[in-house]
Amino acid sequence: MKIFKTAFANLLLRGASLGSRFVLLFVLGKFLDAEAVGMYGLILAYITYAIYALGFEYYNYSTRELIIQNPENRFSLLMSQMVFFGVVYAVVLPLLSFIFVGNLLPWKYALWFYGILIFEHLSHEVNRALIAISEPFMATLILFIKTGAWAIILSVLLILFPAFRTLEILLLFWLSGVALATAWGAFVIVSKCHPTGMSRVSWAWIIKGIKVAFPLLIASLSLRGMYSLDKIFMEKVAGLAVLGAYTLFSSVSNAVIAFIDAGLIVFYYPKIILAATKNNNISGTVNDLFMRVLLFSIFLVAGGMVVTFIALPYLGKAVYIDYFYMLVWQMGSAFLYCLGVVPQLGLYGMGKDMDILLSHLLSLVVFIIAFLILKPYVGVYSVLLSQCMGFAVMVILKCAFNLKAKSSLVMSEL
Repeated sequence: MKIFKTAFANLLLRGASLGSRFVLLFVLGKFLDAEAVGMYGLILAYITYAIYALGFEYYNYSTRELIIQNPENRFSLLMSQMVFFGVVYAVVLPLLSFIFVGNLLPWKYALWFYGILIFEHLSHEVNRALIAISEPFMATLILFIKTGAWAIILSVLLILFPAFRTLEILLLFWLSGVALATAWGAFVIVSKCHPTGMSRVSWAWIIKGIKVAFPLLIASLSLRGMYSLDKIFMEKVAGLAVLGAYTLFSSVSNAVIAFIDAGLIVFYYPKIILAATKNNNISGTVNDLFMRVLLFSIFLVAGGMVVTFIALPYLGKAVYIDYFYMLVWQMGSAFLYCLGVVPQLGLYGMGKDMDILLSHLLSLVVFIIAFLILKPYVGVYSVLLSQCMGFAVMVILKCAFNLKAKSSLVMSEL
């Protein structure tokens, strides 16, 4: 009963976070021009992708270690992880200047980009650490500060005061929200982990983590490529105004993924890892998760499209209504993404990281090749179709690899 109450509270809080961002995007669509919303989407795309380079997907290693470690050893591992991130920052942050040198984004957004990027990454790591030390509700509370609280305040200000209706004000609130969330989350982690080993930084642990995380970094860059390159491709194919509509609809489809993650994945993730670590059969847990993901995804996809269709006329801009069909395709991609998370957790729990890498890499290749082939013939549809094709290939490959891994496991036990 306690777990159910926690899950329900977690889902409600995540719902408030997503709902506020959902409302914010519609308020932006109402009071900002489509080009400004498109620029926001472009900045978001580059930040989302760059986070993976900063994080190196090291959490895939560190989270497993934190889950199985005794509480008194956790802070030492977290300190080692932060030292590693310091090294990565020193290398990666200067390299990211190519985004501005190559005129992919205007220079006037450089400071906003770097500030938001750093705190977005740190807030991600804080959330993952809180989940690993069995504080999922606190992780969601921090997420609400990071994504929901500032969005609510800004939405009210945009409605009441025309002076706040600029992209720069949006970026300021975004930066303030992630910075506050990072600071509070770090304070909670320190208070829970009892820092007795602050000076113990294990380079051997760091190096081992790099070896584990690197293939998963390539896998995540491939996966997120389909959710970052899509915006870049859309801007090249149709311009900032259409990208503004695409960004608005992306927030709706991403909400489906976030709800599934908050309501289901964060609770099943530690269970699957622990079961795999103790050599228990994880098939029952994975199958149960699959059915729940399937049913909830169908419900959320249908509900999201209905609510958006009803809300669009109130924005008063034809571009959003004209491109509503984009949401249908994006919801299809989100549905496939959610289904793909289930076999991925199974592979992750069984330590089949290379299978995850291969499925993501091949999916990205399919996405890019399909886009290049379709672009001269179908324009905007080239992005929508190629993204769905990429995620469909991803689901098929992960399911096939999962069945293969389970068969190998059964044979080894005979």
